[in-house]
Amino acid sequence: MKCLPLLTVLLVHLASIPAAAQLQQENVLLVWNSRDTESQAVRDLYVARYPAVLEFDLDSVPLSNSNAVTRNNFDALIRDPLRDFINGVTTGSDLSQQIMCLVTTRGVPVRINSTVAGDEFGFASTWTSVESELTLLQQDLTATGAAALQFRYSGSVRNPYHARFNQPITGFSRAGVQTARIFGVNQTAGFQSWQAIGLTPGDMYVVCRLDALPANGNTAVQEIEALLDRAQNAVFACGSGRALLDEYAAVDQLDDEGQANIFPPRDSSENFEFDDYERTRDVLESLNIPVTYDDTSNFVDPSELPDDLPLFVFSTYGENHDVDGSENPSGLGDYVGRYTFHPAAIFLSLESFNGDSIFDGTGRGNQGQVLDAVAGGATFTIGHIREPLAYSVPDTRILVENMLVHGMTFAEAAWSAIPALSWQQVPIGDPLATLQIVPGGAERNGDGVTDVEDLYTYFVGTPLDLDCDGVASLADSLIVRDGVRTGEPTDLVAGR
Repeated sequence: MKCLPLLTVLLVHLASIPAAAQLQQENVLLVWNSRDTESQAVRDLYVARYPAVLEFDLDSVPLSNSNAVTRNNFDALIRDPLRDFINGVTTGSDLSQQIMCLVTTRGVPVRINSTVAGDEFGFASTWTSVESELTLLQQDLTATGAAALQFRYSGSVRNPYHARFNQPITGFSRAGVQTARIFGVNQTAGFQSWQAIGLTPGDMYVVCRLDALPANGNTAVQEIEALLDRAQNAVFACGSGRALLDEYAAVDQLDDEGQANIFPPRDSSENFEFDDYERTRDVLESLNIPVTYDDTSNFVDPSELPDDLPLFVFSTYGENHDVDGSENPSGLGDYVGRYTFHPAAIFLSLESFNGDSIFDGTGRGNQGQVLDAVAGGATFTIGHIREPLAYSVPDTRILVENMLVHGMTFAEAAWSAIPALSWQQVPIGDPLATLQIVPGGAERNGDGVTDVEDLYTYFVGTPLDLDCDGVASLADSLIVRDGVRTGEPTDLVAGR
């Protein structure tokens, strides 16, 4: 594959992104709960980093120390007061044109429990994540529906922001954000879903959550602090990591973009009946990031990787390798602990219930838990709080391309990668974080000192591409040699 020099690629991409279009602190509303001590602590951490963000304190006793909420309590204690605040009903100051992004904290409920017994495995499920429901904060989702979709919150709503490339959320008009849309039912391949007629990305919110579990001898709040620190310094230096795309092609192609055309592409040139992992591989290789792509029944273990580089992008079928009795990752969602994650790592697993640990602190079966990945050092991830069904899983390629190629924030890239709203997904991470690719540096052995040991490490290890030209050559070894000679600062390299 012929590639432009990375510097040229980055300059072209940066030139295509107007500075004024970047999502700003002033566009973010931090939603927290002063009745919960962890939520208060996370609020303090975030405001210290982003002093210009707006805030909304839920301050609701029934929400304290609870990660789940009934539909009635969600409407009365979260949606209604939050919407009244944004629209200026309670303050007299209408912020509906300004606020485009919401960020929730640990201590705010993550799940809205079902209103219909036994519906969690169907397309009409009424389980949903709080974050996904808040994307459509301005729409009335309690209205009655028709046929299998008894209410608008039954089932999923097509995401108008899905598969938008290099289109920051700030570029869409907010003029109609308070306009009530007409909801119609789509039926495709035996599935029913909602489409809000006329709904645009300017009528929704991109919503992320700040959460973690106690791990590594730290409290949950300390782990969230570490997550925020990694996010504010999210840099990938060439030669500092690799990608692992661990597919299982025999298992129903879970990573087909727009599987079964439940949510067909809006652009007729896009063929969404295509392997998302292959597309992700092509994007990463165009950026000269080494990729291990496996589409066999084998669950790729660290010992099977070509080097010991930390994982920068890790997307996996995980437990779904075991559908027909093939190799199965061990442990209760803790298999991510086998790997070393790059400090700017993106982790996705195409597994049901991989967000259960957000709800109750434990995993379900062998589903790879997203908060285990955060504890392992990953910085960007998207979980499912119940059964997402294959057609709604996030598209790795879209998330990676929008962050690495187009410089979009995590909140924007995450929701451009998620096909459905009012459903199961919850992005975990700093919504304002972005990712940079930079040339690698001389510090190679991870001891924080640039010296002759780094030169030794470079030459005894796998040859690395440090100058981002796609080739490990003499020029890369000279980077190490010259860095050792001049005492290059060690912060030029992330993850090594």
